[in-house]
Amino acid sequence: MQDRALPEEQLQGLMEVARLADIGRLVGIVAHELGTPLASIALRAQSLGQQAKDPRLVALEPFARFPRYLKTIEEETFRCKEILSNLSDFARAGSAVPRAEDVGEIARRVAALLRHDALRRQVTVEVRAETDAPPVRGDTARLGQAVLALARNALEASGPGTRVTLVVRRSPAGGCELVVTDQGHGVPPELAERVFEPFFTTRGPGWAGLGLTLCQAIARSLGGEIRFESLPDRGSEFVLSLPGSRNGPATRGHEPA
Repeated sequence: MQDRALPEEQLQGLMEVARLADIGRLVGIVAHELGTPLASIALRAQSLGQQAKDPRLVALEPFARFPRYLKTIEEETFRCKEILSNLSDFARAGSAVPRAEDVGEIARRVAALLRHDALRRQVTVEVRAETDAPPVRGDTARLGQAVLALARNALEASGPGTRVTLVVRRSPAGGCELVVTDQGHGVPPELAERVFEPFFTTRGPGWAGLGLTLCQAIARSLGGEIRFESLPDRGSEFVLSLPGSRNGPATRGHEPA
């Protein structure tokens, strides 16, 4: 009888995904509960914005900045709703039946989700999917979480005028690799071993430091791995490597985003 036991590292990855999935479910509930009040705030801001156009108010000095403040409220509320929507989408790790997935398509979707933040940071996000990159076996939610974590990490490490690149390619072993490159400050050599530790971050207070931990756990649960190289003041390159699917090709889009 063939031994079907999973490798220890893959089991650890699955256990980590399960633990983080509990956090994901909580995030999904919170995102849902916050959606309604945010929609109400946005609606009221739009209504006040219309009233602020009243000539009688425009003529009053105390109201000179009123329209600009309301526009800021409206824009930031929309951004919060967008973030909550992303959280809801990617908090469902492991909820779908594994199937052949197109990593290039997932990378394009993630880039679209980060478009607003990238524009705000003045960072260009580019996606290139090579046509011979094979599909991988997984589900959109978990793969989306992993790709989003890597892309967001690169974006947050980048300064104005720089570029974040997501390249999907065939690995030397015949699997699929996602290579995420940024032009940030890089990771100091003395901290490199801690990059995937839970709650570790080089960005100071206010950052959770869970994104790369989650990405590593998902990679292991799918039989893959994640590695990185970083040079101070030259940026970082993270490579998510996954085995190719044996169940036929996914629906693929060959055009780079």
